[in-house]
Amino acid sequence: MEGDNPINIAWSIKGYHVNRLKPPPEVTLDLQREPQNRFDPHAVIVKIPRLHDMPQHVQGLQCHTRAGIRPLREMAGRTVGHVPANLCRVFAILQDRGLLLEPITANTVARAQQTVHPPVWARFRRGAAGGRDRAGGGAEVSCTYHVHVHVQQLRTVMALFEQHLPRNELWRFRV
Repeated sequence: MEGDNPINIAWSIKGYHVNRLKPPPEVTLDLQREPQNRFDPHAVIVKIPRLHDMPQHVQGLQCHTRAGIRPLREMAGRTVGHVPANLCRVFAILQDRGLLLEPITANTVARAQQTVHPPVWARFRRGAAGGRDRAGGGAEVSCTYHVHVHVQQLRTVMALFEQHLPRNELWRFRV
């Protein structure tokens, strides 16, 4: 797309310990807002595409699940996990302001691993109550988020990420 500036963000999908679902890297995962989430109104869920949205050539790929290895077509539409809270807020702002050229997607890149305990400055603060993300927690799956914005909006978009993410996390971005 002309004027398209892709931003790739190396981060993770939270919640592997709950969903126990890890699709292969070749599968482009869908992101969907979850405004009814009781913990975070900006929550974004990561899902395997529905069967009719899934390319034919990936439907037979192996997907690691709680019950073992299954064909991806059997896992269509299932939840893989959630986008980390800091990114959720920025993704919601980008969508609400109409700054996205196409929906944000993700691809897994590594095996599931235990969540690294984030330092205090990296924890997300939720609302007036002042609660923060818990340090550590369950397992997560490494992934790359793909954000497509117009090249003329790149400075605005990156300013939003800088405003809502800890500065030392910006190494994760490839523009």
